[in-house]
Amino acid sequence: MIAGCFIVRYDNPLTATLIVAAIAIFLIALTHPKAGFYLLIISTGYVDLVKRLGILAGNLTYGDVVVTLAIPPILCACICVGVVFQHVFQHRHLERWQYVILAVVFLLMISALLKDVSGGAGLLEGLRDFANSCAYFPLILIAGILFPKPEYVKQFIKFCLVIYIPVALYGIWQQIFGLNGFEIDYLHTGYTIVVSQLDDIRPRPFSTLNSPHALTVMMAVLALLAFFIHLKGSKRAAWQIPAGILFILGCWASLSRAGWVLLGLGVIGWIFFRRALTTIGFYGLVTAFLVMLIVNAACRPEWILFFGGRSALADAPTRPCPARS
Repeated sequence: MIAGCFIVRYDNPLTATLIVAAIAIFLIALTHPKAGFYLLIISTGYVDLVKRLGILAGNLTYGDVVVTLAIPPILCACICVGVVFQHVFQHRHLERWQYVILAVVFLLMISALLKDVSGGAGLLEGLRDFANSCAYFPLILIAGILFPKPEYVKQFIKFCLVIYIPVALYGIWQQIFGLNGFEIDYLHTGYTIVVSQLDDIRPRPFSTLNSPHALTVMMAVLALLAFFIHLKGSKRAAWQIPAGILFILGCWASLSRAGWVLLGLGVIGWIFFRRALTTIGFYGLVTAFLVMLIVNAACRPEWILFFGGRSALADAPTRPCPARS
């Protein structure tokens, strides 16, 4: 009854419903972190679609967008807290290699936080950038704790592949038939980093995710997992090859180049990782490539444009909002 009254009285009923559902999800993550991890995969895959659907439910404000996008980072934090609670109450201790990963993750987060806060954009802007880019760093350690055995990892990968099949299908649909009306209306609000797509004759598909770049990267990663990970013992399941082809089509639908580069690197890595010597050589080549990019700092903007294109976020504050038809 209390939840119903809250939903009815809230300006945007969809946002209110999402808040109520999020509270329940957070409680699940605190008490059952592994289930929360699975829910995190669902939320990260579809939260941007729910955000855009909010424009159909009433007066969509920037606060509604912030509330919706805050759910995955908060859910991630709840998962981490839930794992800590489990270790405390069950008197379990981290292993030595887990302490090493924890130290690396901590240093990465501290350095990223200092960089974001001292970037000149202000404390709140820096904290927001930190939440968007670094909130999921602890999952590097948490995933190893929640999925300690290979069979658990394979079950999780299978879940990810199945959950993201509709994402690929919707991206292909958008490529063939174009964006839906509510998605165009959401672009007009200016509450998105891909607002520059309004300048294109036909906006690029982003499916249920936040941008075409995110779509192509996710499709490439999932295609590699579908093709190269044996989910049925020492063999691939019968549905993995069709699923991999579907994800490649989703990568094509995004019209972004980063996914194809990632697919190429994945195939090369799969070939090199078969032997210890070639594995070392592969990591050496990747390290040399990254060092080259850092040393040749003058050409980094061109590389950024090649892999994903410039972000429209910087243009959003000054962009006029076109009138809706």
